[in-house]
Amino acid sequence: MNQTDPISASRRQVLLCLTNPKAMTALNAALTDCGMAVTSACSINEFRQASAAGPYDAVVTTTAMIRDVRAVLQSPIVNVETFIFAAPDAAATAAATRFDRAAFLARVTAVMHHDHRRLS
Repeated sequence: MNQTDPISASRRQVLLCLTNPKAMTALNAALTDCGMAVTSACSINEFRQASAAGPYDAVVTTTAMIRDVRAVLQSPIVNVETFIFAAPDAAATAAATRFDRAAFLARVTAVMHHDHRRLS
């Protein structure tokens, strides 16, 4: 089920900057399913090249890359790591996590529409 209004998300440009190929594929599909145009970069060098093709309504990345992203673009940033949680029933295994897809897509949509802005 699509949690995002496809009309309002239509033609929105997202720059996805992740080094994990599996996460890149999954998030690219989720964002595309919501009607967003996604450009993917798997390194900071690819990110710099892709940023020249902007503008972007939002950048999705990880904590480790936020500083580099801010040095290049002024687009809103969504840190995908804030939507990854330990699964409540996985106390015995450290690898078991849960990704809150609905909250992630809602945040990306909100920052693109300027509904949520980081305070300086």
